[in-house]
Amino acid sequence: MKAPEDETMKWKRNGKDGVSPVIAVILMVAITVVLAGVVVLWVTRLSQTQEEAPEVLNLEVHLYNGGTSDEGSSAATDGDYLEFTVLSGSVKWSNYKITIAGTSIYGDGTSGDDWTMSPSTTTTTAGETIKFQEGTSSGPTPIAIDTGETYNIKIINIEQQKVVWEKDVTAVSA
Repeated sequence: MKAPEDETMKWKRNGKDGVSPVIAVILMVAITVVLAGVVVLWVTRLSQTQEEAPEVLNLEVHLYNGGTSDEGSSAATDGDYLEFTVLSGSVKWSNYKITIAGTSIYGDGTSGDDWTMSPSTTTTTAGETIKFQEGTSSGPTPIAIDTGETYNIKIINIEQQKVVWEKDVTAVSA
């Protein structure tokens, strides 16, 4: 039988041995793999391009029924028109298509797309107003604006084919 002092000595000696070399290598490899994964994720996120923020147009809109010359008026009329006031930022109109009640009036080059821009400028900035007026073509009008009726007006980014501005507007008499 061993003396109690021998057991105490064995325990103290084992406490000084440390971790097995095999377990130490496994722990070092695991830590290295985790750190490499973190670095790869970090570099991947830095190299990706940031997605653009959603496009926001800050506009005030009015829709007018300009009447027609055959409504008993002898004076020439302006026809129907849509008026936008840019409240902040700037708008480059060549990037957009405008629809009234689903009918394109500006920006995509279709046959019904005969409304004109006044003033004919490419960009409108904060505080400026732009007018889209019914064209003077002798063909059929793509849409008739009636006073008191509500129309859905959309501005669509041509490149992305996404609606970037939409509002229901009630037409008033010009």
